[in-house]
Amino acid sequence: MDLDKRKILAAQKLLATDQEKVIEQVEQLFSAREQVEITDDQKRLLDEALYSLEEDGRRLHEDVVRDTNERYNKK
Repeated sequence: MDLDKRKILAAQKLLATDQEKVIEQVEQLFSAREQVEITDDQKRLLDEALYSLEEDGRRLHEDVVRDTNERYNKK
């Protein structure tokens, strides 16, 4: 089954449900997804800002690395 058909079926099921918990879980899924999506350009700008702070001697290197990793969920 192609993606468009699957999306339609999922939407139909969502519209037909009376279970509030299902709606809440879908809302949480989309909310969480929206919070972590940033573009490569945004990542680059954040890296530049963190690097600038580091070069000015205002922050320790370890703090910059930790903050960058936390922002991008790197392991």
